[in-house]
Amino acid sequence: MYLENTTLKMIFDAQRGVESSHGNYSYAKQCVLDQTYDTLKDVLSGATELKAEDMDTIEALAYSYIKSVHGDAKKEAIALAEKIVPLLHHRKENLKKLADFDYVAYVLNNKKRAVQLSPQELMAAKSTVANAPKDMGRLKQRLAQQLQSYALLKYAALDKKDIKQSDICKEFIQVFGLSHAKRNTVHKPKTVIVDKKDNKAILPKAQSPKVSLFSNFKALGKKIRSKFGEMGKKVRDFYHKHEYKFIGFSLALLGFATYKDCGKSDQNLMSQQQKEYAKTYEQNAVASVDTTKTADFVKEQKKIKQREAQKTIVGESYYDTALLIHLKTKSAVQGLYDKIDSLHKAGKISFENGLDTKRYAHSFTMYNLIRPNSKENKAIQNLLNGGQENSDYIKNLVEKAGEKGTGVKPDNNSIKTSNFDKASSQLQQMHLENLKNKARN
Repeated sequence: MYLENTTLKMIFDAQRGVESSHGNYSYAKQCVLDQTYDTLKDVLSGATELKAEDMDTIEALAYSYIKSVHGDAKKEAIALAEKIVPLLHHRKENLKKLADFDYVAYVLNNKKRAVQLSPQELMAAKSTVANAPKDMGRLKQRLAQQLQSYALLKYAALDKKDIKQSDICKEFIQVFGLSHAKRNTVHKPKTVIVDKKDNKAILPKAQSPKVSLFSNFKALGKKIRSKFGEMGKKVRDFYHKHEYKFIGFSLALLGFATYKDCGKSDQNLMSQQQKEYAKTYEQNAVASVDTTKTADFVKEQKKIKQREAQKTIVGESYYDTALLIHLKTKSAVQGLYDKIDSLHKAGKISFENGLDTKRYAHSFTMYNLIRPNSKENKAIQNLLNGGQENSDYIKNLVEKAGEKGTGVKPDNNSIKTSNFDKASSQLQQMHLENLKNKARN
C-alpha cells in the first residue's frame, strides 16, 4: 500500500512536534510515537510503498524518532534506523541504475528481482527500454513484453485504495495501459471425479452434505467479517473526507490510528493475494513471457557486451600519431575517440563506406584546426557537445576531408607554422613512418 505524501507529511509534522516538546508523558505523545514506529516498520517490511521523492522524509522521520525516545526504546529506534536507511538508499540507487539498458535487461532476466520491482521502478525501466537505440530491436521488443507482463502482475496485487487514490498508481496504470485489465487472481479449476460405471460426475467432498454444518459456520463467519468491513469502510471514508480538517493534534492521531486498525483485514487479504501471485509466478512464470528463448536472450546480451568492449583505443597507427601531434596528449585523443564511439552507439553518426572512429576524429580535428570559424566546424563542435546534426551531412564532411585531411582547405593565409613542427622528433619520425606505410597501402 502506498503512503501518500499528505499523510506522510501529517505523520512527520506530528513527530517533529514530539521531538521538540519537553515535559512529562502524555497519551497524545505516545500515540505519535506509536504511529511513527508503525510507519517505519511498515516501510521496512514492504507493507508500505513509497514514492522516490518521499524517501528522504522517511529517513528524516527515523532520525527524529531516535531523538524522541529513551532507554530500550532508543536502542530499538537506532536498530530500526540502521536497517531502514540503507534500504532507502538502495531503492534510490536502484532507480538510478534502471536508467541503464543493460541493468534493466539483467533485472528482467532475474524473476525474483523483477517481481519485486515497484510501480515507479517498472515505469523507469519502461522509459529506458523505449529510449534504447533502434539496433537493439529484437532484444528491446522482448524486454518490453517482459515489462508488460510484470506490470500486469504488479497491477493485480495493488490495493484497491491505491488504484483509486494514489497518484503514482494512476500514472503506472496509464503508462502500461492497464485501465481495462482484469485484476482477478488465477484459481485452479475444481476437481471433478467421474464414476466409471455410469459415467456420471461426482461432486467434490467440499460440496458433500456431510460438511453442511461447517459450511453454515463458514457463511456466518463471512457475514460477521462483512459487517466489520462495512464499519471499516465508513471510518476510512470519513477520515479521507475530513483529512484536511483535522487541525487538533490528538484528534488527527486518533483518526489515523482508527483508519489503520480498520484496514488490517484488507491488508491481510491483499498480503495473501500477493503471496498467491508470487507463488503462481514462480511455478508457471508469466503467461506472456517466452521463457524458451532464454538462450537467445543471453546471446543478444553478449552481443551488446561485445559491442561495448570494442572501444577505440589510442595506438600507434597513422591517425593515432597524427592526432597526438595536434592534440598534444594521449588522454585528449582518447577523450575524442570516446565521444565519437558514443555518438556512433547512439546512432548520431554512420560508419558507412569504411569510415570508423579514428577517421572521424582525424577529420573533425582537421576542420577545427584549419577552418575553426566555418559552418562545417560549428556543426561538428555542436555534435560533439551534445547537439543534433544531420548524420549524412557529417558523414559527407568526413568523406570530403579525405583520408589525410587534405580536403579541408584553409580560408585564409594566416597559418604560418604547423603542429608537426612543434612535435617531438620521436613523434615526428613515428608519424612519417606511418605516412609512408599508408602511402604504400
